[in-house]
Amino acid sequence: KLVNNPNYRLASGGLCVQQCAGNLLEHAGTCVTSCPVGYTSNNGGQCVACNGVCPRVCTGTNKDGVVGGGNFTEFNGCTILNGSLSISDSAIMDTNLEVLSTIQEIQGYLRIEAVT
Repeated sequence: KLVNNPNYRLASGGLCVQQCAGNLLEHAGTCVTSCPVGYTSNNGGQCVACNGVCPRVCTGTNKDGVVGGGNFTEFNGCTILNGSLSISDSAIMDTNLEVLSTIQEIQGYLRIEAVT
C-alpha cells in the first residue's frame, strides 16, 4: 500500500524515493523503464501524454542506416527515421508506401529513383 510521504513521492520497486534513478522515467507516481503507449518522455525525465501521434524513432536496417528495398513495413508508425530513405521504382510498384506516411523527419537523405 502506498502512503503519502512529503519527503518521498515516487515508488521505485519496493522503495519510496524522491526522484527516479538513472535512466528511469517518472509516470503516475512510479519509476518506469519506458513510457506506456500514448505517452512520451520529456527532457525532465517524466512521461507525458502525446499530443497526437507519439514520436517513434526508427533506425535504418542496413549497415549504412538506409531504409530501402522490401523492408518498409518495419517502419510502420515511425515518426523519425535515424538514417536515410531510398525508394526505387520497383518499390513504388510493388510496395504499399502508406506505411511510411507517419514519417515526419528523415535525419539522413531521401532518394527517390524512377526509370522513365
